[in-house]
Amino acid sequence: MQLIALIAAWALAGTSSDLPAAATEEGAVLIQFVSARCPHCRAMQPVIQQLVQQGVRVEAVDVDRQSELAVQHRITAVPTFVAWRQGREVGRQVGVATASQLLGLWRAAEGPVPVEAASGQPAATRRAQAASVRLRVEDASGYSFGTGTIIDRHEQEALVITCGHLFRSSGGQGKITADLFVGPTRTVEGQLLAYDLERDVALLSLHGCPPVEPAVVAPPGHVVRPGDAVFSIGCDRGAEPTVRPSRITAVNKYRGKPNYTAAGQPVDGRSGGGLFTADGLLIGVCNAADPADDEGLYAALPSIQWQLDQVGLAEVYQRPSRPSAVAAAASLPEQRVAASESQVSIGGVAPVSNTPQTPGLDDEWELVVIVRSRRDPSRQSEVYVVDAVSGDLMHRITLAAQETGQRRAAQAARAATAVASASDREAARLRDVPVVRGQSSEQR
Repeated sequence: MQLIALIAAWALAGTSSDLPAAATEEGAVLIQFVSARCPHCRAMQPVIQQLVQQGVRVEAVDVDRQSELAVQHRITAVPTFVAWRQGREVGRQVGVATASQLLGLWRAAEGPVPVEAASGQPAATRRAQAASVRLRVEDASGYSFGTGTIIDRHEQEALVITCGHLFRSSGGQGKITADLFVGPTRTVEGQLLAYDLERDVALLSLHGCPPVEPAVVAPPGHVVRPGDAVFSIGCDRGAEPTVRPSRITAVNKYRGKPNYTAAGQPVDGRSGGGLFTADGLLIGVCNAADPADDEGLYAALPSIQWQLDQVGLAEVYQRPSRPSAVAAAASLPEQRVAASESQVSIGGVAPVSNTPQTPGLDDEWELVVIVRSRRDPSRQSEVYVVDAVSGDLMHRITLAAQETGQRRAAQAARAATAVASASDREAARLRDVPVVRGQSSEQR
C-alpha cells in the first residue's frame, strides 16, 4: 500500500489524539510518523512494503492531520519509526533507515518488554539519557572523563554541549572521544568547536554518530524557578550515564554568569552532563559541586544559548516551538536553509512544521558559512560570516539546497531498497585508570 493510501486510511478513522489500537496489543507494531509532503517518507515506502511482506505490522500516522499526537509523542522529524507494545514505546528510529534496521527495531519490541519501560521510567528521561554521551579528553598528564548531551544531529554528525573546564588542561588541543550507548556501545571521535572557561560551556562535533534523537534545548523565554522538579544525567567516575532526580534550589546564587543550583552534589565524571526539566528540556550544564550545601552548580540556559549564538547555531534553540517546546528536526549548520513547502527536508530527516519559510528577496540577511573537508573530517573547520547578503543570493542558496535534498532523497531511496546490514563493532573498553578532574573545588 502506498504512503498516501496509508495516510488516507488512517485519516478516515478520524482525527483523535490516540495511537492506533495495535499499539496497546500484545504483539509489537511499528508506527511510522510521516507527512505526504516529505520526500524521504515517500522514499521509504519500498522498505515498508518489504517489511509488511515479512510479517511486520506497520501503521501510519500523518503528522499534519494528527499534530496533537505528534506533539504528545515528541515527534520532531519525519519520517520517525516508533516500535510499540502493550501501550509502551520500546524504541524509535529517526530518519531514513534500512529494512534491517527497522526489522531489528520491531523484533526488539517483540521480545521481553525492556526493564526501563516496565519500571515506568518516564519517556522524557529515557530520551535524555539516550542523548547523553561519555567524553574522554586527553592532555599532557593523562586524560579525564566528562559527560555531554547531543542537542543536534544530521546524518552521522552530532552537536554536543558540555562544560568548558574539561578542556582547560589540554587548551583545547587534546584528542577527544565519545562513547554512545544507543544499542551496542560505540566510540566515535570528537572535534572541539568552541569553549569558554568563564561561562564553563563548550560545543563539540562528533563524527560517525549512530541514529540518536537529540535532546531539546529549552526555547527563548523559558523560565526556571526555585523548587522546579528537574533531573541531571552524568557519567559517575567514567561509568555509563545515569539519571538523578533533583529540584532547583536557587537561580543565580553565585556571582558572575547565569547559574542554577540543584539539590544533590554531583560526583567526578558528571561534569558537562545535562540538567533537564521534568519533561526533558535541556536547561543547564553541570559545572561543579558544593559539598557544604550538598548541591550541584550548573551553567544556566542563557549560557547555553550564548555559546550557540557564538558559533552561529542559534537555530538549535530558536526553532519554531510547539506545545511542550518541541523543536524541529536536527540538521547541521551548513544545511540550515529553510525549504519551500514542497521540499521540506534536506539530508534524510524533515522537520515537523506546517509553516516552512523561504528567504524573501527584499530581506536583509547575514550569511554564516561553515567550510570543512569531506575527505578528512578531523581537519579544522573554517567559519565565515558575510554581512548584508542580498535576498537574491539567499534565494539561490535555498534553491541549491532544495536540489541537494532531492538528490539525496533519490540516493536514499536506492539505498533503502537494498537490504544490507552491518553489525556494529563493540567499542573497546577503557583499561587504564582514569585521571579524573571533576567538579571539586580543586580543579586546575
